[in-house]
Amino acid sequence: MSRALEGAYSDRIDQLTVIDCRYPYKFEGGHIKRANNLFTKQAIKDFIHNSATSSEKNHVLIFHCEFSSERGPKM
Repeated sequence: MSRALEGAYSDRIDQLTVIDCRYPYKFEGGHIKRANNLFTKQAIKDFIHNSATSSEKNHVLIFHCEFSSERGPKM
């Protein structure tokens, strides 16, 4: 993920979005730069719907949670 955030795949990825699925109090305690704190399925649906693009390249969504084993995968 760090390489992708640094632009290593910019030839294939037009946009990279990190969705931090943790609760706001955990997000506020520290988070990945430019991450979006979306912790409900409805918030994620709204975000995706409102940020849809018609780009020829890929828009990659990375779902992140504290251990990336519970909330992130369920979203």
